Amino acid sequence: MQVIKLIKEAETQARQTVDAAKAETLKMIEAAKQARTQKLLEAEQQRNDMIAAAVSKANDQGKEEVETLKAEGAEQRKILKENARDKIDGCVGKVIDHLKG
Repeated sequence: MQVIKLIKEAETQARQTVDAAKAETLKMIEAAKQARTQKLLEAEQQRNDMIAAAVSKANDQGKEEVETLKAEGAEQRKILKENARDKIDGCVGKVIDHLKG
């Protein structure tokens, strides 16, 4: 009887140990899931921040490039007008000379 009682106590203790191990494992799994979810959220936020920074930088560079191109275009128009004015003046002079002549 004593042996049977010891065996039952050992079985009960073993069951309790297994149940405790299962509970601890479930807690560890849940903690790992939560940690993974948190890491994913942090990574997504970091990615979004990096995208926003890249977009902002691209916008700034685009604005600078637009201003540069506008300035270059204005300078080219000025040069074309000056060249055209010189040619027009030369042509008008020739026409006037021809008409006088």
